[in-house]
Amino acid sequence: MEPENEDEQIQKQCVQLFSSTDFIMEPKVFDTIKDYFRHGGAPDQVIELLSENYMAIAQTATLMADWLILTGVEPVDVVNMIVQHLQTLIEKHFEPKKADSIFEAGGVPSWLTEMTEHMNWRQMIYKLAEAYPHCL
Repeated sequence: MEPENEDEQIQKQCVQLFSSTDFIMEPKVFDTIKDYFRHGGAPDQVIELLSENYMAIAQTATLMADWLILTGVEPVDVVNMIVQHLQTLIEKHFEPKKADSIFEAGGVPSWLTEMTEHMNWRQMIYKLAEAYPHCL
């Protein structure tokens, strides 16, 4: 089997991203599409993969939040429920190696700085730091 050329490697990387759940909602989707086309990728495959893997997770969460508000739950309580659930998921699925790779890739990301400005997120970061002392 002959080694892949650069175009094939980049197409393969892009296809892997296009195949991930809700990738169409990611900020880098347009740059990834451009890279894919620049390296000879087929438009029909992009359309197929992005549409097949669109699960509308964020949109469904927003819809559920709207429904809760319509049933009389205070908006601030809905936000608190969402934040608490997200924190639980982050703590449950936290992977120190992935977290370290974020810092190794280019310093402290701006979203982390923004998170530390909010008490709830800052407390979660402290909790993770205690649980994973060897993680950056």
